[in-house]
Amino acid sequence: MDDFKRIFDCNPHPSFMFTSDGDIKTKNDIAISFLEDWNGNNEKLNDKNLKILMYQNNLGLQNIEILSLEKYYRFEVIRLNDNEFCFYGSNVTFQKNTADTLFNLIDDVHEGLFLVDIHTEGLMVEVNSTAAKYLGYSREELLTMHLKDVIVDFDLNDQKEWTAHAAQIKTRMGSITKIAEFKRKDGSTFPVEMVVTIKQLMEKDYQLTLVRDITDRLAEEKEKEDMKMNMFSSAKPVSYTHLRAHETRHD
Repeated sequence: MDDFKRIFDCNPHPSFMFTSDGDIKTKNDIAISFLEDWNGNNEKLNDKNLKILMYQNNLGLQNIEILSLEKYYRFEVIRLNDNEFCFYGSNVTFQKNTADTLFNLIDDVHEGLFLVDIHTEGLMVEVNSTAAKYLGYSREELLTMHLKDVIVDFDLNDQKEWTAHAAQIKTRMGSITKIAEFKRKDGSTFPVEMVVTIKQLMEKDYQLTLVRDITDRLAEEKEKEDMKMNMFSSAKPVSYTHLRAHETRHD
């Protein structure tokens, strides 16, 4: 335990150990003020916060954030044994403010925007309001989902394929464009054009996916094609008999 305390004291981020009952054990100085502000005390986690930390440990989600002392912390919970866990929080205030500013600037555009983590098989870490409107989900719902959950016939099946996919995009002038079919919350589908790039944020690569609903465009293209086909089929071919009769009269 003393070894953990020494490690925690040298850590510039809030770190502490806690039990499955919520009792807070070893903690560093930063964790004391962090817990006082976020949890209300630094001795025992309240039921709500204990559930949040256990939720992260059980599912391994990387996009949960805690606000404490006007700073945002993204955290990880590691199981030490059957009854003890370790909390490690990283201050991501600057990165979050930068990302929020970016998304606020483009939140009202008519294209959907998805920022996904390529290291967790496409877990969504941010979406704009258009993306949520396209799919019929709330932003909070989408941030618990993977990109494969909203794309019909998704072609990346595991982490190895995601890693190869990201490397391919980087070597192809930085982006690819493809047509896909998206699935809404109610089960209905619609066609989209996707522009996919890899961007580095918070010293980590993410996939930035710009999505445009092309339902109207495809409908217009089909209408034009149908018009061409109708014009072609309505044109009456001149029969050989009619041509011979015409030639005979001129003779």
